[in-house]
Amino acid sequence: MNATAGNLETLEASLMADIAAASDEAAIEAARVSALGK
Repeated sequence: MNATAGNLETLEASLMADIAAASDEAAIEAARVSALGK
């Protein structure tokens, strides 16, 4: 695995953890904005 693939896997794991920890729609939206921007 190259460095880019490792970085993508790390990013994916972090985003999935943020989504899983979200307790409401606003928290999910905040995770989306953090990852993708407005």
